[in-house]
Amino acid sequence: MQHIQPEMLACAQVLGSLQTTAQVHPEKLTKAMMAAAEKRGAQVRFGTVESVSSTEGPAAQVTGTNYFKGYALCL
Repeated sequence: MQHIQPEMLACAQVLGSLQTTAQVHPEKLTKAMMAAAEKRGAQVRFGTVESVSSTEGPAAQVTGTNYFKGYALCL
């Protein structure tokens, strides 16, 4: 990375080679994952999350959300 000065880095190392790593376009990946989820019945709902319900413990899981406009999603 020539645009970053080495003294600015706390840690730098090679993650892999061209054969073992890849870069993805974030928007294209997100849209592809959402399209696949929609084919399986998922719905996109736009809003602002106000609260998240979850189970307790070290392996806690999200069980639902409440978000702006009064919608509640239960998983």
